Amino acid sequence: MTGPNAIARQLDRQAPALVGFVRAMSPDEAEQAMASDAGLLAGAYDHALDDLINKAESAQLSALVQRRALLRMLREDTGLPTVQQLCRIAVRAGRRAAEDPGTALLLWQRVTANPGLSALPPQARVQIFNQLGIAHARVPPADEHEPAALSAFEQAVALAEASGEDASEFRFNAVEVRLRIRDRTEQGPPGDDVTAARTAVEQAIGPVRRTGALVHLGDVHRLRFAADGRTEDLEAAAVTLQEAVREAQQDKEGRETAAGALQRLARAAFRRYEGDGRLDLLDRAAALMETALRATPANAAEYPPRASDLGMLLRERFQHRAEPADLWRAVEALRTAVRRSPPGDPEQAGRSMNLGNALTQLYELTGRELLLTEGLRVLEQAIGRFPAGDPERAGCISAVSRNLRIRYARHGDRADLDRSLRLDAEALDAVPAGRPERAMLLFNAANGLARSTARIDDSWRKAVMLWREGSADAAERDPALVLNGALNWLPSALRRDAHGDAVEAAGHAQDALGRLVAAQDDRRGQEDWLSTARRLPGWAAQAHLGAGDPERAVLAVERSRASLFAQQLHRSAAGTPDMPALHDLARRVGPFAYLVPADRDPLGLVVDGDGVRALPLPELTEDAVTSAMQRLYRGYFHRRADPDGWRDAFDEVARWLWTAAMGPLLDRAPAGGVLQLLPGGLLGTLPLHAAWTPDPTRATGRRYACDEAVLTLLPGASVLRTDRTRGQRLLTVADPAPTSEPPLRWAAVETVAAGTAFGTTVPLRDADATPERVLARAVDADVVHFACHGRTEMDSPLGSGLVLAGDRVLTVAALLAAGMPVRLVVASACESAFVHPRVPDEVVSLSAGLLYAGADAVLASGFAVDDLTAFLLTTRFYDRWRPGTTGPQALREAACFVRDTTNTEKLFWVRQLAAEGWPHAVTEALAGPLGIESPGERSFAAPADWAAFTWWGSHVRA
Repeated sequence: MTGPNAIARQLDRQAPALVGFVRAMSPDEAEQAMASDAGLLAGAYDHALDDLINKAESAQLSALVQRRALLRMLREDTGLPTVQQLCRIAVRAGRRAAEDPGTALLLWQRVTANPGLSALPPQARVQIFNQLGIAHARVPPADEHEPAALSAFEQAVALAEASGEDASEFRFNAVEVRLRIRDRTEQGPPGDDVTAARTAVEQAIGPVRRTGALVHLGDVHRLRFAADGRTEDLEAAAVTLQEAVREAQQDKEGRETAAGALQRLARAAFRRYEGDGRLDLLDRAAALMETALRATPANAAEYPPRASDLGMLLRERFQHRAEPADLWRAVEALRTAVRRSPPGDPEQAGRSMNLGNALTQLYELTGRELLLTEGLRVLEQAIGRFPAGDPERAGCISAVSRNLRIRYARHGDRADLDRSLRLDAEALDAVPAGRPERAMLLFNAANGLARSTARIDDSWRKAVMLWREGSADAAERDPALVLNGALNWLPSALRRDAHGDAVEAAGHAQDALGRLVAAQDDRRGQEDWLSTARRLPGWAAQAHLGAGDPERAVLAVERSRASLFAQQLHRSAAGTPDMPALHDLARRVGPFAYLVPADRDPLGLVVDGDGVRALPLPELTEDAVTSAMQRLYRGYFHRRADPDGWRDAFDEVARWLWTAAMGPLLDRAPAGGVLQLLPGGLLGTLPLHAAWTPDPTRATGRRYACDEAVLTLLPGASVLRTDRTRGQRLLTVADPAPTSEPPLRWAAVETVAAGTAFGTTVPLRDADATPERVLARAVDADVVHFACHGRTEMDSPLGSGLVLAGDRVLTVAALLAAGMPVRLVVASACESAFVHPRVPDEVVSLSAGLLYAGADAVLASGFAVDDLTAFLLTTRFYDRWRPGTTGPQALREAACFVRDTTNTEKLFWVRQLAAEGWPHAVTEALAGPLGIESPGERSFAAPADWAAFTWWGSHVRA
């Protein structure tokens, strides 16, 4: 049955777009219908329309035929009106693209495929290709449509530039899509993307557009950083995105866009840190995330994930920096993230796990058991929130296991330990081999098994297997994880005398530590990693000794020496001398004595021409050395207010050093011979040469270590050099001015005294004594004598150095960069040999820096010394440093002379100097102050007076 009603009923059964198209009362309504469904122009409804036409009566037939003709024209006609109508339809479709992006895309594709497009003005064609790009960018899947979007935007840019139109909007869109492609494919953008993004910023009009352009530029730099790790790109991204946040102060949407970009940048920095352990990147990630969080309203949906990220970053940093404020702030941020997570948030489980771990760490820091209890409760609840099979769930199970072991250590409830072991097994079963999360689970399970036994049994052997597997899994990907795992494995093996396992663990730890230190971009990062592994040299030496290989024990300790200087000079571990070289040096110069403090079995290793002897030093524990260092430094830093306290502290520490180290060592050394000391850890901060024991037969009632042997200090055996050609050229630097330091009364005359031992002297004084002039003149010198102030930077050892004219410091870093290849540097400056306690198991001081900068030897002061004492001692040194005499021999004789002789005997010596023709200025300057002292007294007998100076490096001869 046909007729109007039948057609109407049949039409009602058709797609809404066809219904609207057929019933349209105007061209505008027809275009609206075509814009709602691309199927009309694509022919999807042609059969239905033909069927309606075949069944329609004459009154309806004309309208339906017109509709079919319109569709055919829009598909086939290439005239300008047709193209314009297609554009209008596509524009209408674009207005509802959020609900139906596919229709808009198909319509714009039809427009651009129409040959009549070329008849449109260039401005119109530019906009058409821009709209085609926008349509492609809205339609999934991204890997199919984003390249097409980029192509359309690039066509728009090319058309705009060819016609002289403003291309900034289209270039901006191209950059955005290109960034999305790079983000998805994890490929860094080429350099021209930076140029395009910068151009977009420059051409952006208005704060909204400028904010977006800045975010894109920041994202370009972020992706470049993610690709190659260049710090310059990280910093450029940070600066750009922070500017975007400021630009968007009044634009809520733009501010959120900028904050999101900052969060992405922080995560990129953290991912790079995870790969190579660069702690400067961890610092930057935390700072960026904090900025992102501050830019986020507290009630925003993005606030919990950003607070969680910040808490995780601060917690991670605490593990390396050990700054309690980081951990407290981490707990606060993670509590906030968990509390503000909406019900059903899939990320809440991970945030709870991070909070539980942070609470456990806070317990370990404070000892407050309530924190341990809360942490365990939070972790137990988090397990239930993770879906089955989620790798993070296994990590949470492992975290509960660790908590239980900590509680077992406190209360001794075996049930906690047994459950911990079961949980470790469950966690490992849930994560298959090859997954990156598995290495952490392996290490945690190994730690649990090791805790469960004190013997070398099946549990121990399984623990070793797990440590070994974890080390292999994470060796390339996560050296920090390997280091931490090995630092648990190694002492566990030593406690059981499982020396073979200990050697293996030490190898993993040293390899991982070497990679981490080499990866750092700043000094502090290197120091922090070395601090994390501060016990490694002693443990490694004990492992090799226990395995019957004392030579490898020596090499393990030597490998740790001066690693920061090696990094500064771009040297590698290949520069460490081998044992044949060490034995040869010992035969030519004298034995080496490596002193290795440790919390278990501290020892000395003496290397001579024949072999290696291990010497137990039971009192030389790390705790004892730390206590001695603290006692000495407290006295030193309060010396002006309490000079007697400083002398007492020095005496007390030096007395202990004889018992703990130097007495046993000297008992095994050749009497009156040479001994080269390589002190490890904080022991390098202590005056080993001034160690003493009571001896009533001596002038001072004491026998000092330097009386028994010619002692020298070395940061590492690699600094020893063959004595170069002996020259007679001296460079002196005396009391530079102006400086903020007090003038040194005896500095100028001290350098005059030094000049008596040389044929040619080049003096630099006052304003002439600048860092540049000193370094330039040192090139032609054989010996350099500094009589000036030193300055110690406790937080930046490479910034320590000598204070020159204009308060400019000739720093350790500058010396390492420029070099100072001379035979001897005499640094008669306060604290020129001051060793920084911050840096573990290496000796970092100006004197060590000079050795690594090329000097054969350095005579320097380890602490502030009166300039008269310095004048007296250095004058005696130059007097005794005669042909055939080594520098250490002359220094030893000078120190003993200053210490043991009476003031009368010193004056007699001064008169001898005058008789030998020494400059009148020198002898008068010495005679004056000595003449007013009590004749029979030994005014410089206290170690705090005479023991400041030490010899570093080679045994250069006069």
